[in-house]
Amino acid sequence: MASSKLSKFVVAVDNTNINSEEAKLWKSVISMAAYDAVKKTEYDVYASREILEARNWFRNKGWDFHYVCNLAGMNPDYVHFKMMRQINKIEKGMKQWSKKRAPGASATAI
Repeated sequence: MASSKLSKFVVAVDNTNINSEEAKLWKSVISMAAYDAVKKTEYDVYASREILEARNWFRNKGWDFHYVCNLAGMNPDYVHFKMMRQINKIEKGMKQWSKKRAPGASATAI
C-alpha cells in the first residue's frame, strides 16, 4: 500500500477518534457494496453493471476502498479477503451453471 499516488489520497485515520455514528454510516456503505457484490448476475443491464462495479471495488482495493474501510474502522485487507472468498464462490458457481446451460448441451424442449 506504499504507493506515492495512493498515499496522496488515503488519509491516515485514527480509528479511536471516529464518531460512532460516522463509523456506522461508513460500515453501511461497505455493507451495501457487499450486498450488491454477492447478488447473482441479473439480466437487467443496470443491475448487472452495479454488481460488476461492486465486485470490482472489492477486487481492486483502490484508494477509495482503503479510505472507506478506515473511516468505518475496519481492516481493508480483512474486508478484501472475506469479500473475495464470497465473490469467487459466486463467480465459480455462475461459470459452472453457464457450462451446463451452454449451447449444444442437451435440453428438453417445453
